[in-house]
Amino acid sequence: MKSKVNYSLGPLEREILKIVWADKEVCVRHVLEKLPNDLEPAYTTIMTLMNRMVDKGVLERTKPNTTCYYQASENKRSFLKSISQLKINKIINQYGQEIIPILQKTISKI
Repeated sequence: MKSKVNYSLGPLEREILKIVWADKEVCVRHVLEKLPNDLEPAYTTIMTLMNRMVDKGVLERTKPNTTCYYQASENKRSFLKSISQLKINKIINQYGQEIIPILQKTISKI
């Protein structure tokens, strides 16, 4: 499946996505309850972010009744592969082919 992802996620969006990956299908209230204790966003903040993540193609939304449920558009491995490729392509486009050996050397050290 080709990724729809073409941007970076903010810190709170990354936390939301971690919860969605772990719990498969979630509602806004569930995400709010699962967020780390040091984060205390409003219900409407989480709802807005999750709806934006749907618009960005990261989450999918279903509404079988009055409650919306969300699930990830891609599994974690597929998402990480897509976002990594996107970032690498951006670096190559920005700095040219000369950066490839540097990237290879850097990755080989990891």
